[in-house]
Amino acid sequence: MAKILRTTTTTHIGPVGHCIYCGGQQGDLSDEHVIPLSLGGNYILDEASCRACSEITGKFEGQVTRGFMFEARVAANFPTRHRRKRPSHLPLKYRRADETVEVHVPAGEHPGMLHLPLLGRAGILAGRSHSPHLLVDGFETLRFGVDPVGTLLRLQAHELTMTVKWEVTAFARMLAKIAYCAAVASLGPLERSRVPILPMILGTADASSHWLGSADFNLEVEKEMPQHAIGFSIVSDDRNPDHKLLVAKIKLFCRSGATGYEIVVLQQS
Repeated sequence: MAKILRTTTTTHIGPVGHCIYCGGQQGDLSDEHVIPLSLGGNYILDEASCRACSEITGKFEGQVTRGFMFEARVAANFPTRHRRKRPSHLPLKYRRADETVEVHVPAGEHPGMLHLPLLGRAGILAGRSHSPHLLVDGFETLRFGVDPVGTLLRLQAHELTMTVKWEVTAFARMLAKIAYCAAVASLGPLERSRVPILPMILGTADASSHWLGSADFNLEVEKEMPQHAIGFSIVSDDRNPDHKLLVAKIKLFCRSGATGYEIVVLQQS
């Protein structure tokens, strides 16, 4: 196991001085959070993204954090750059008798449920043939707000209901971006032609289950109860023993017991 990035205090790395995505050095370079600020990320690459690439990564991150993660983020009071726009109430649907009722409750009284996609293991690590598609095996539910049982009793309801619209491709691209940024923060600039997930991040190739997926593992840093944890390992490519793979191991919301994700960041000969 290689270096661990601890996201318990704000840490700045750099300035990098060029865009880690396209290599550009022209124009203003913005800082890049390894994990999005809106998820409590506080490990920052300074001067690491050009405006065009920042717009690309910001768009898919927003699809996730303002999409299926939104209610959990608000209920848990995760950081936001737009605090004045943060809603004070959140919608809640429940069933009572034979009717479905929707109400808006104060954010502090909302269960803040988050349904995270569970993906098939990365194909290159599982010995599967290459596929341009994502494999979704199911989901797991995490809670960031109040006890839903208490909510049911208070509402005199027998069931809470919710509709989840996953942006799975955007979520996979966000995982790839986190893994890549973490590797750059830990190891320095990488040879971009050897980063197989870079086209996925930039949207020039489909999100692929070949390079990323869910996995069960424990990181030593989890004992310190960070919000998120990242580690690295180097494994052999079974199909080409002369090649080594740098694999990022990411656990988002590890305090809540979430399953981890493995992402192949670098192919080395």
